[in-house]
Amino acid sequence: MKVTFLGTGGSYPTIRRNVTSHHVRVKGESLLFDCGEGTQRQLQRSAAGFSAHRIFISHTHLDHVSGIPGYLGTLGLLRRAEPVRIYGPLGSRAYLQVLVGLAGGLDYNVELQELDGGQVVESEGFRVIAARVEHAGLCLGFRVEEDERRGSVDLEKAKAAGIAPGPSLGRLIDQGTIELNGRTIRKEEIIGPSRPGRVVVYSGDTRPCRSLTDLARGADLLIHEATFANELQAEAVSRAHSTAGEAAQTARDARVKRLALTHLSPRHQEMPDLILRDARAIFPDCFVPDDLDSIEVPLSNG
Repeated sequence: MKVTFLGTGGSYPTIRRNVTSHHVRVKGESLLFDCGEGTQRQLQRSAAGFSAHRIFISHTHLDHVSGIPGYLGTLGLLRRAEPVRIYGPLGSRAYLQVLVGLAGGLDYNVELQELDGGQVVESEGFRVIAARVEHAGLCLGFRVEEDERRGSVDLEKAKAAGIAPGPSLGRLIDQGTIELNGRTIRKEEIIGPSRPGRVVVYSGDTRPCRSLTDLARGADLLIHEATFANELQAEAVSRAHSTAGEAAQTARDARVKRLALTHLSPRHQEMPDLILRDARAIFPDCFVPDDLDSIEVPLSNG
C-alpha cells in the first residue's frame, strides 16, 4: 500500500502547497481522496500514475472538489474506456453531477454514489469504510482496510508432517485439510495465524470527534488535517477545523502508528516546524508531508 500526498494545503493553492488530494495505491487499484484544484497536474508530476479507479470526496467545499472537471476531461482526451466511480456524502449527487457535466461529453461512464457513515465500498482484497466527521455540513472520513493476510507456512512443520512444497501443500492451503497416509492434517498445524492487513485513514476536514477516533482505531497511518497551530484554537473551533495538537490527540486516542498532518492553512505553510512542535508534544510519531511526498505503508508482523 502506497500513499502519495498530492495536495497538503488548505483553502487555496500557494506556491508551496496545492489544495487537498491524496492518492492511495492498494491491491492494484488507484484511489483518490478528494480532488482539489490542480490535482491532475500533481498526478502528472508524481510517480503515482494518472488514472484513478475511484474518487472519494469528503465534502463539497471547493478546495476538495474543484479539480474534478479538468481531471475527468483529460481522462476523456486520453481515451479512457473503463468507468470512474465517484463517492460523495449524502446530498452531494446533484452537485457532483454538475462538476461531471463541466468536463464535457465523456466517452466513458462516471458512476456517482452517495455514502453515509458506516457504509462500506468493497473491492478485491480491500474495503473503504466511511464515517461522518464534524465539519460544516455533511463531511466524511474514510478508512482503507486491506483483507487479512494468510499466515506463513512453517516449512519445518510441513516437512515433519510429510508435506513437501507442491500440490499437496497447495490443496491443504486451499481446502483446509488433506488426508495423508491415513491421517487428517489441518492447515493450522503448519500455517501460522492470519495477520492484519494494512490500514490508512483519511480525515477530511473535521473537528475532533468520537466517530473519527473510532474510524482511525489502530491504523497504520492517519492522514489528519492540521489547519491551524494551537495558538489559533478559537479560530479552529469557529471554522470547524482542527489544530495540530487536536489532530495529535486523535492519533494518540486511536492508537495509530503514524500521523500525517495536512491541510495546512496558508498562514502556516512556511512554518511546518510550528505545526510539528504542537503535534509532537502529544504524539511524537508524526510528520508534515510536502506535496508529492510518498510513503510505503509497511506490512505488520502482528
